Amino acid sequence: MTFDVQIRHADWHDADDHKQLSHLRRTVFIDEQQVPEKLEWDEGDEEALHLIAFLDHEPVACARLLSTGRVGRMAVLKHLRGNGIGHQLMSELLSQADHQGLLRLTLHAQTHAAGFYLKHGFISEGEPFAEANIPHQKMSLELKNRRSKTILPFDQLKPKQHQLGITGLTFQVDSLKDSQQAALFLARQAKRTVRILTRTMDPMLLSNEDFVDALSQMIRSGQRANVQILICDPSNAIKAGHRLTQLCQRLSSFIQVRRLQKEHNDLNRAFIMADDTGLLLRNQGEQPQGLLKLHAGAEAKEMNHFFLQAWEMSSPDPEFRQLSI
Repeated sequence: MTFDVQIRHADWHDADDHKQLSHLRRTVFIDEQQVPEKLEWDEGDEEALHLIAFLDHEPVACARLLSTGRVGRMAVLKHLRGNGIGHQLMSELLSQADHQGLLRLTLHAQTHAAGFYLKHGFISEGEPFAEANIPHQKMSLELKNRRSKTILPFDQLKPKQHQLGITGLTFQVDSLKDSQQAALFLARQAKRTVRILTRTMDPMLLSNEDFVDALSQMIRSGQRANVQILICDPSNAIKAGHRLTQLCQRLSSFIQVRRLQKEHNDLNRAFIMADDTGLLLRNQGEQPQGLLKLHAGAEAKEMNHFFLQAWEMSSPDPEFRQLSI
């Protein structure tokens, strides 16, 4: 017998939703399965997408999805298992993951439930292991072929929900404000490298105080973090006291600036690339309009190849070494 349930989003910070989610998880995991309470509640609940399934207006199942693509806390009340509720809940969760542009889902399935996830396309990885004294199996599902190719309005970018290299969405950048926020998003999420191709340091974009602070924070938080900048003509930025120029001078060991060869002087394209995957691309480099791709795939690889080739052909800009602040 299959029960049709109503499934909706739940807000962890809403008192009623919090009570219902907590009751379901306490009943299934803590009381029934003896999971230690200190392991059940974690910081992931604060930012997760939570789902609750209702049968005759009563909460009977729940699940959560983290922005990293981690599926968890999937629970169905014991007396209702085997009636299709879990499958309906998982189908909705997969739809939400697709809507968020996630590229890959992972989970730790209790081994007796691995067959359930196999039916939804998950595959097993590695050997079973113990978690909370219960045998588990790591499983994953690739969503690359499911994700939408639609270009979304920039105001649909959610920094707390969408993640660099994990979310496979593209956003339309239409204004200077959009472009500044897109650059800031990449700088704040980058952990290893930021590569910038620009004609004139884009003072209205790259001199943004928040952007420069985000680059500084990335460099200070990662031992191998670095920034590479290729530029046609830095003279105006230096004369104007561009904030990114000042940061380059302070952190010259971590931020390298090179001047493009003369053969690239007519280059109009500009981009910012973060961790070889996120890409803010503007084909008319003097204009703010462009696309923000959080997982640019082959296009990021192509842009990276061009950048590194041009980098090898270029030379360090002496003006950045000579000036002091």
